[in-house]
Amino acid sequence: MAGSQLAVFDQLVTKGRALHADLLHSVRTNGHRYIKLPEISPFYTTRLDLPHMPGLPESRKDNLRMAGHPADDYVLAQVENVGVPAGQPPYQNYVHKNGRAILCIYNFAASDQLLGTSARMYWPDLMAVAISRVMASSGGDPKSLEAIWRMAIIYYDTLSVIRDAMARRQIPEWGWVDIQAGEDDFFALLATDNGKGNARMLAAYPQMFGRKTISRVRVFNNQLCWFLEEMSIPEPSAAAPEASSTPSRKERRRLKRQSLASGSTADLPP
Repeated sequence: MAGSQLAVFDQLVTKGRALHADLLHSVRTNGHRYIKLPEISPFYTTRLDLPHMPGLPESRKDNLRMAGHPADDYVLAQVENVGVPAGQPPYQNYVHKNGRAILCIYNFAASDQLLGTSARMYWPDLMAVAISRVMASSGGDPKSLEAIWRMAIIYYDTLSVIRDAMARRQIPEWGWVDIQAGEDDFFALLATDNGKGNARMLAAYPQMFGRKTISRVRVFNNQLCWFLEEMSIPEPSAAAPEASSTPSRKERRRLKRQSLASGSTADLPP
């Protein structure tokens, strides 16, 4: 790795560590707290298709099955700008009808007509809203989410980390490798455009997604699968009931006996 590439890699690792730490902190702190989703209208809207088999190459469907994830019954969830002439929506992703997996297909902020304006919203919020609407229509549960796939990656920074990680491990172009949370390559990938949105969405809505953190990433030559696992955190303890300001009859009798024994009945409740 050349000096300039190493410097970029080190920066990504640092950013990825911070993203991962923020995710863990958010899940620990807010894992049992309901956080309301933002309202995306009047500037954005969603369009959902009926569940179907995604139009993916068979090799990618094989990758889904190999990872233990469903290869069909996905809903195409598109987030569109309101009042914009028909065209390709800036955000298009497949969400499994039961909430088990997300297949990120097309996400380009540059195609968002609100880019650079105060009305612009970001992928973590838009994606969470889209998922909630898919679940409402299909009866699924976002807490079932097991994985977030990033397919057909074209971003240079992501591909550069992928290629270097596979080369150092001597993984052939058609192969794949799992990289665990805690490794530098994991953090570097988490900080890329194909990783950071996932972490931020899970951190923003930890209760919605069942207190999920990212445990590892499966790396292919131009796609990633982020595997999720639930963090076990204790339920918040119920507040202790406030002591009654009026003692019970039994307590009043006890206090009266104590007072008589001491020779005073002042300030006893009736």
